[in-house]
Amino acid sequence: MKTYALPKKTLWLWRIRAALAALLLIAICFFLPIPFDIMAILCCVILFLFCGAYFWYLPKFICSCRITVLKDSIIIKRGVIIENTHILPFSRLIHTLTVQTPLSKLFSLNMVLLKAARFRIFVPELSSADAQSLISEINSEEIYEKNL
Repeated sequence: MKTYALPKKTLWLWRIRAALAALLLIAICFFLPIPFDIMAILCCVILFLFCGAYFWYLPKFICSCRITVLKDSIIIKRGVIIENTHILPFSRLIHTLTVQTPLSKLFSLNMVLLKAARFRIFVPELSSADAQSLISEINSEEIYEKNL
């Protein structure tokens, strides 16, 4: 049994993404043909939501993510307000994939995508070494089960 936690760099990556999204929304507000007072209220709401995500939600979400690889399955727990637990047996796992965006490449982080028959599970950005270790551990367990 091995447990993975998200690194601190993941928090900074998601904070940068939130800041870029907030700046984009504020820029869009300036180009909309709406009165200035409504635009100011809209920008304040966007900044309030950004501050809530930046200082409260994102740190709690990153701390809540736990990935545990067992002998025959993988368990992914995450969530702040509503905690989700995904249990994926290796027998149902079809495909594993690592995804790296240009921004996550700067931080040397990889997202892991686990695909089963009817759903996909996204594991937020792990360090490149942890992502490769997770995939190799999953693949070694699949080979073990096929040989039985």
